[in-house]
Amino acid sequence: FLRFLPSPIKYKESYLKIKVNKEEKIKDLVANLYKIGYKRESIVNKTGEIAVRGYIIDVFPINYRNPIRIEFWGDEIERISEFDIDTQISKDRLQEIIITPTTEFIIDKELEEEPKHRDLINYIKPSSILDYLDNPIIFYDDKKAIEKSFELLTEEIEDYKINNELDKN
Repeated sequence: FLRFLPSPIKYKESYLKIKVNKEEKIKDLVANLYKIGYKRESIVNKTGEIAVRGYIIDVFPINYRNPIRIEFWGDEIERISEFDIDTQISKDRLQEIIITPTTEFIIDKELEEEPKHRDLINYIKPSSILDYLDNPIIFYDDKKAIEKSFELLTEEIEDYKINNELDKN
């Protein structure tokens, strides 16, 4: 209940649909990947990573078995293909892909680079699991344990604010 989530609408809207022959600026695609939690690396080795090399973006979406290579010709997507993570050689060509978020922190602002984790609250409007459910029935086993966990979380948040010199309001 206390975990921050994007709004259900924002989560669905954050899916990136990439198609061959679609006009897309590399800079915009990279910014959109940052918004949905992808981390930039020099080479893609695991899910949630992107690598940008000239007119090629390698990305390993969490919803695919293999990483994806997106090749551009100017501002147009020329080719999309899966590639082998070990050899880095392209294999199966695809006409389109849908890239889903790797994080619950879906960023609302335009970004030029990855946000720092400690600053994420400045970029999001959080929701909770209750926003995803329609009229839920909630059971709990140990109310005292829940209250104690909430107190500890509140203390951690206050310590975090003090340590990072954030507004104490």
